[in-house]
Amino acid sequence: MKELFDVRSLNESYAVELACGKIDAAGLSLLRSIITDQEACIADSAVDEFVSKDWDFHRTIFSYCENESLMEIIVWLWAQTRQARGVAQSDIEWGKKWGETSIRRHREMLEAIEQGDAKLAARITRSIIQAASDELVGELAAG
Repeated sequence: MKELFDVRSLNESYAVELACGKIDAAGLSLLRSIITDQEACIADSAVDEFVSKDWDFHRTIFSYCENESLMEIIVWLWAQTRQARGVAQSDIEWGKKWGETSIRRHREMLEAIEQGDAKLAARITRSIIQAASDELVGELAAG
């Protein structure tokens, strides 16, 4: 699982860097809306729906990278880490905690993107994936 997250970090931070500056007002508005939806999911303990919205958030950003091959790699990597996301769905309390942290991280990433700071957005992406890896690998080991 750790190796998959390492590869995700490289590919996703690059995709975010490519997308930064290309995301238009409609894309930024959609990202804000997804975060609002995520907050509602966590408030309602709808962790399954939150997991889907998490992918919507990232996929929206990646769609602006304008690199079809990179998108295919990222989609494959997300599919491989589906097991880890299943942990969040099976343990609602842990899933809510993970969701709240994820929302905070998404806000940080969105702020960097809105500022047009591609390097910062890429660094935040790497830190998000590293933290997610640490959290999920730890949860899987404890499970």
